[in-house]
Amino acid sequence: MGRDYPFVQELEFRPRGKYQRLLDELEVIFYLEPNLLEVLLKIDRRARGLTGLIEEALDSDENYARLYVSLTDLN
Repeated sequence: MGRDYPFVQELEFRPRGKYQRLLDELEVIFYLEPNLLEVLLKIDRRARGLTGLIEEALDSDENYARLYVSLTDLN
């Protein structure tokens, strides 16, 4: 994961309600630094139709996002 730690804690969320048909899961990893919180998101879409099945087989059904929260954002 590009960090100096030999381990990482990952939180996995399974959707309910209206998102249950759209997503398989959402994975979240937090990295805390002295003045910054970095949040990594892995969004795993649910396979829909033939294209979705092919994307899932090729592991291209996942999107990644990164969010940064600084101390100034919290103030």
